[in-house]
Amino acid sequence: MYLNLVVACLNLVWFCKMGNYGMWKRLAWVIVWTSFWYARSVNGKIIRRQLREMICKGSLDFDAWTAVITHIEKYYLDDIDTISLVYDSFLSKFPLCHVYWKKYVDHKTRLCSVDKAVETFEQAVQSATYCVSLWVDYCTFSIAAYEDPSDIRRLFKRGLSFVGKDYLCHTLWDKYIEFECSQNQWSSLIRILIQSLRFPTKKLHNYYDNFKKFAAILDEERESMNISSMEVKAEILPCGTIDMSESDIDNIIKNMQDPSNNSGCTKALQNYLATGEQFYHKACQLEKKIHHFEASIGRPFFHMKPLDDNHLASWHSYLDFVEKQGDFDWTLKIYEKCLIPCANYPEFWMRYVEFMESKGGRELSKFALERATQVFLEKAPVIHIFNARFREHIGDVHGARAAFLQGDKDSNSYFVESVIKAANMEKRLGNLAAASSIYENALYMAAERQKLHTVPLLYIHYSHILKVNLDSNPLWNIIYACLCFELLKLLMMHEGSKYMTVVDSIIANTITSRPDISQSLSTKDKEELSCLYLEYVDLCGTNDDVRKASKRHLKLFPHLIRTTTSNNNPNATHQLLHMAIEARKMKTFYQLPKSNGPGHLIQIPVEEQELSTPEMAAVPGATTSISTISTAAEPTTATSISATSAAKPSTVAAVYCFNRHRQLSTGTSMKPYYIKFMTH
Repeated sequence: MYLNLVVACLNLVWFCKMGNYGMWKRLAWVIVWTSFWYARSVNGKIIRRQLREMICKGSLDFDAWTAVITHIEKYYLDDIDTISLVYDSFLSKFPLCHVYWKKYVDHKTRLCSVDKAVETFEQAVQSATYCVSLWVDYCTFSIAAYEDPSDIRRLFKRGLSFVGKDYLCHTLWDKYIEFECSQNQWSSLIRILIQSLRFPTKKLHNYYDNFKKFAAILDEERESMNISSMEVKAEILPCGTIDMSESDIDNIIKNMQDPSNNSGCTKALQNYLATGEQFYHKACQLEKKIHHFEASIGRPFFHMKPLDDNHLASWHSYLDFVEKQGDFDWTLKIYEKCLIPCANYPEFWMRYVEFMESKGGRELSKFALERATQVFLEKAPVIHIFNARFREHIGDVHGARAAFLQGDKDSNSYFVESVIKAANMEKRLGNLAAASSIYENALYMAAERQKLHTVPLLYIHYSHILKVNLDSNPLWNIIYACLCFELLKLLMMHEGSKYMTVVDSIIANTITSRPDISQSLSTKDKEELSCLYLEYVDLCGTNDDVRKASKRHLKLFPHLIRTTTSNNNPNATHQLLHMAIEARKMKTFYQLPKSNGPGHLIQIPVEEQELSTPEMAAVPGATTSISTISTAAEPTTATSISATSAAKPSTVAAVYCFNRHRQLSTGTSMKPYYIKFMTH
């Protein structure tokens, strides 16, 4: 629409030019200019709305962010508030993008002040402390912005304290040498040249050449003082015997600058040369060992594009080598260097944390985990699971529980895994009630959020916790049977074919007579479960699945296909299983509640019979109080069970079986009513 308006106005301008209508020409240009700025304003509002949406959603779409930054700089070039908003938001998600830090500083310098630019640089080096390029940008900025050279020197030294052992830190050394040469500060240059030889860099050999040239100039000055060169050389110690500390180097440089003691100056110069030679030879030996690592690790900067597998393998090999050298400071710096291009790979963060913990650097480990879980791998489930385990290891149970609540809450796989891991942790800590509560809340959430395909897995693992609680309880076989039956019924209802392999393994392990599970179900229970599984396979499986299940069923229970008189008086557990099959046919399943808290009601259909206290006492393991509330106006009667035991489903199963057994034994008529089970 706006393009058509502009074209029409341009046609009007051309018409007026041909007719020499001055007033109309001016009017046409006003319309064109107004249309242009109106369209620009509309586009700017769209970009701002998009920016707000991305901030609210916590978007991690790198390309979308860079596109928004480009448009903001186009439409809001002089609006420092909008520019700050987009850069602060982007760099909080991607703090290792040093190019965007530099662009942000340029905007602050142009629209604000030097102090604001310095504040931004400080934010940058706090977020990307071991980024060489960022320190080069900061020091270059300081040369132009600071008046006091000592402030600039302090910044160079600060940067080199972090990245001075990086193989690619030569760019910072070059800038430092260039600055000192411009200041004619030869004493500072003497120190810089020998320090540049202490660790291998890409320009190590160039620095050594400069070191020798500078030393030769100093030697010529000494010779001009008529000091014998031969006399001095006799004082030189073998290179291998020199092991200079920083204080020793300071003393040497101090003596070199003492004009009152010519002999001492000459000896200091020769010691300076010998020390430089030693540093250089050691650095050369180390460079030979690490050069192939540096050449094979790929890009040194951060980018969202994945690294090649070869590059990742090279990083692991590099870290293996460095760890064996025994230099903790160097190892830390190589890890930090690695975590710039590999920031999106949990394996390196986990390795870093484990190494620091093994060396006693617990605070460093915790700081690394904070960066990984809160910034770089915020949506990665594996790092949050690792964080929880680490917190449990160091005794921070509250931190471990909080870690399980982080991560991508929309991920079904992480939802299940975090529930299982959290419950297992509570079990290790001896909190079996808390472990059961975790599963109960998870099942409630799964129903509320329509994560129905996660329910079978949750039930399976929940049964493991219940078995620990009730291993010596006679109700365990009832509960286990209920769980198995409910699993099969749920799968029949909700596309159970996806889990055919998993369920087949569970059923096979359950109905097969093995020492570790022989006490779980009786033979009759296993028969009924196998029959129901045949129904499930016939409904959801393939012909091969049906044949496999039938073959196993025939092998384990051959008597079921023989012509025999059925048992007219099955045991109570057997009747429970018959009841479960009938319930499935009647579609009367467990109904998860729709309340918003853990204290919810679980309703299951049972017969309308009042339970007296003596009758309830007959149920093994039952410790709950039961009260029956009945009204003539209502077609159902609500029986409220307030569970006091940790294994709440055992109470449900007990009352469920008790009612069923009573109905079958007394022959009383049955109407549907509900047991309301209050969890605490």
